Amino acid sequence: MNFGEKLYYLLGKKNLTQADLARKINQKTSAIARWVTGKYKPSSKNMNRIAEALNVSIEELISDDKINKENDEIKEIKKEIAVMKSELKLLKQKLSKK
Repeated sequence: MNFGEKLYYLLGKKNLTQADLARKINQKTSAIARWVTGKYKPSSKNMNRIAEALNVSIEELISDDKINKENDEIKEIKKEIAVMKSELKLLKQKLSKK
């Protein structure tokens, strides 16, 4: 996941728009849009501002380890739900035969 994708993900996770972030870090919305699309990367000064505004560490902002872990957890939960649905379906079938 590149920086722009990470920024987009974190904005969504924090329920913020690009305009919200722009206001928080005193930047133009167009600058945020360029970062999200990957056309440009923010300066280290703006990187610090972004991390502070999103309440994340710089490491979390530039690393995708935490997101990968969360995605793995979501996949695992989805698998468990699928198994439970199958088991529930079988139980319903058994009950309807009685």
